[in-house]
Amino acid sequence: MLKIIVPIYNTGKYLSRCLDSIAAQTYTNFECILVNDGSTDNSLDICNEYCEKDNRFIIFSKENGGSPSAIKYGVEQCKIEDYIGFVDSDDYIPENYYELLMAGILNYNADLSVGSLRYCDENNKTLNIVKTNMSDGYTDSINTKIDDNEIFELACYCRVNKVTKAKFVLPIIRFLGGDISFGEDDLFTFLTTFDVHGIYVNNDASYNYVQRSGSNNNRSFVKRERELQNTLIKINSFLKYKGLEAKNVLAYNKLAAYYLYSTMTITVNSISKETKDDCSEVLNRLTSWECFDGVKSNMKASGIKNEIILSLFKQKKINMIISIMLQGRKIKKFLLRFKA
Repeated sequence: MLKIIVPIYNTGKYLSRCLDSIAAQTYTNFECILVNDGSTDNSLDICNEYCEKDNRFIIFSKENGGSPSAIKYGVEQCKIEDYIGFVDSDDYIPENYYELLMAGILNYNADLSVGSLRYCDENNKTLNIVKTNMSDGYTDSINTKIDDNEIFELACYCRVNKVTKAKFVLPIIRFLGGDISFGEDDLFTFLTTFDVHGIYVNNDASYNYVQRSGSNNNRSFVKRERELQNTLIKINSFLKYKGLEAKNVLAYNKLAAYYLYSTMTITVNSISKETKDDCSEVLNRLTSWECFDGVKSNMKASGIKNEIILSLFKQKKINMIISIMLQGRKIKKFLLRFKA
């Protein structure tokens, strides 16, 4: 059976739209596992309402532990023979979404079925559509190409645009625990994709990924650094268990480069004059991490500015990176003000 896991924390404003879209699915053989992660708004009341009128919805409540712990809790309610999908509680899906994804599972016995991501704003305006670079249809034995690009390119490392056989998800969720807060989506997808054989792609199955304003990340630079380190240690440990050295796995190096660039961007974009030295200290430490040894020869980024930034990182010229990023931020603000 398809198990759809919805982690929920204080999203009462958006939750009914999300659950309505699940209830309306043309693929009906599913169970929706709602995990209320200690919400303090009306989320639990909304969940109970849906459970009362539709027996396919089941509610579990737990103390607040963050999204990764809620996901882990939901996965643990699944059986080895199930198929697992995820929907975030402030997003929503088209009515044929799971029918399109489950077609690959049922017709080809695929281990993993992948759709696309439609980035949209709160008013349903399309911002971007991201598709996997793999062609639509069924592909066998992808894991034999671990040093090629397939695993990294597989639908931009996101759990919500996929259906996966539970037998691949359950071991990974136990391995990760519930303490990953940096790049949880990327890490989860990287590890669950690693061992699959058959993959079905249907880019017509497009998940509505809502980009909400006011969701800036305010974690401290040092805390973000610890979270990044914890995530990369987990991946290295997993690859070592598989008998692989991380720096020799292209998919890992591309993921680590992506993590690194994201961390640099988020860190610099949130600094002020008062915190510039702290930011510089964190980024300088990142240049010496052993887990980036294989990354420095695999760094790629779109755009001339980003290529320059990554090149400067290799040369450990952190102050120049900060200056370029801050200057870019000023220019962007000016252009937005001019446009208005």
